[in-house]
Amino acid sequence: MSWINFTRALRGRVSPPAASGEANIDEELLFHFRSLVDENLAKGLPADAAWHDAQRRFGSLGRYADECRQVVMGGFPMLHKISVAGFVVLALVVAWLFSEVRSLRQAAAAAPAEKTAAAKAAKSQKADLAGIVVDSAGKPIPDAHVLVILKTWPGNRYRQEDFAGKTDEKGRFRFAELVPAKGQRAVHMAVVKDGYALTTTYDLKKQGEAMQTDGLKFTLDAATKVTIAVRDAAGRPAGKAGVLPSGRQTADGQDHVVYFQAAKPIEMVADGDGRIQLAMFKRGDQAKIYVRLAGRDWEEHGVTIPDQGDMVEITADAPNAATE
Repeated sequence: MSWINFTRALRGRVSPPAASGEANIDEELLFHFRSLVDENLAKGLPADAAWHDAQRRFGSLGRYADECRQVVMGGFPMLHKISVAGFVVLALVVAWLFSEVRSLRQAAAAAPAEKTAAAKAAKSQKADLAGIVVDSAGKPIPDAHVLVILKTWPGNRYRQEDFAGKTDEKGRFRFAELVPAKGQRAVHMAVVKDGYALTTTYDLKKQGEAMQTDGLKFTLDAATKVTIAVRDAAGRPAGKAGVLPSGRQTADGQDHVVYFQAAKPIEMVADGDGRIQLAMFKRGDQAKIYVRLAGRDWEEHGVTIPDQGDMVEITADAPNAATE
């Protein structure tokens, strides 16, 4: 609606001697101004932006009110007597409208804070996973890989996540706010350090059962150094083959397994002759080792760490029967 048409329509809506003439003007102006603000809010503009854009598009409320009065009141001198009151009403309504816009702005600003508070509350329901890694003499082992698999069942649906870290110079590790304090959850941990026997733990707790997540202690035994020689199906040395220790079964039947999902940090590469030295198993262990030739997938092989000697051969592309 153009300004001329707007004032003509306004004049047709005002009764000549009515004391509500200026109130009608104010009401009409604010109606159109508020419509612009509401339109901007509906478009997703922030409250401040919606207000300023409406002001830019509409112009000065005071100037338009004066022009309306000149058009409407020109034929009704009695209405001039209440012009002061009209300005007061207009000022009060504009102040009220500004207050509403400010309230909307404050509410919009509070929403992210509420989301942040909710996120913090969710984090507070998770415990740190922390502990220390030492050798058989109790001496801290620095720079050891700590590989974690966290299993949870949110909404009765299984979820599995992997995390990795290393011990510091004092042999300590910490994963902040990792394990949920409630619900069924399980934690699998593998500690891998060349020179020490690969060691893992697994802890499953149901709803309502407490889980120890801090003050954990891993004691690693010294390992036997062996050379792994990887060959292809034709018996030729598989130079630059990928090698990945994935588990061990001890002589007394204890199983230690590294989840492939979490094993990326401990991947290694054999030399040009397909050989690599490992010290992560003990003599008599049934070792599990993944190998990968160039352009092929990983294959898991089972080998026995000999009681005598220091050489173990693995033929890729022909997994041992025990691992098929």
